[in-house]
Amino acid sequence: MSTTDNRLLRCFIAFDIPTEIKTELTRLQDSLKRLGASVSWTHADGIHLTLKFLGEVNQAVIPKITEAMSTAAGTVSPFPVVAQGVGCFPNPRRPRVLWVGLDGGEPLVTIQEAVEKATEPLGFERENRKFHPHLTLGRVRRPEGIERVVRELERQGFPRQEFRAHELRLMKSDLKPGGAVYSQLHSVELFG
Repeated sequence: MSTTDNRLLRCFIAFDIPTEIKTELTRLQDSLKRLGASVSWTHADGIHLTLKFLGEVNQAVIPKITEAMSTAAGTVSPFPVVAQGVGCFPNPRRPRVLWVGLDGGEPLVTIQEAVEKATEPLGFERENRKFHPHLTLGRVRRPEGIERVVRELERQGFPRQEFRAHELRLMKSDLKPGGAVYSQLHSVELFG
């Protein structure tokens, strides 16, 4: 085994988001940026519907992860997901993350659970928190001035947009000074 096989990669499993929705997300972010609060805004090309954050993964484990993704992909057929509504984690009074909500109904819950179940035997612990599908707009750095941003986010909301979830993607995230850079390592079409 070569030394490159032991390299650690920061990975997650996700669905990609269509360009039209990313454009609308960017428009919303741009209007909120003008308020000047200290928020680390997510780059549009880095916005995904994350099903499972894997963390630092040994490159040698990637083939097993792709097998687990294939197993999970067999649990549902392609399905519609609706992007609409906005919110904050943990709540609007103490926001840490600003988001747009997603609703994929039972198929989305099923595929997320299938990903959890398929990756658990590989040593990836189940997420303790309830799955809350969302698209991260930004992460709050400092609370000063964030109330105005939250009020404006709630005022504007996000127009209902629908897309089809059809392909699981194993993504790699490289942390750079200008923000994370994402690249796809593998993909699997849903076929359940």
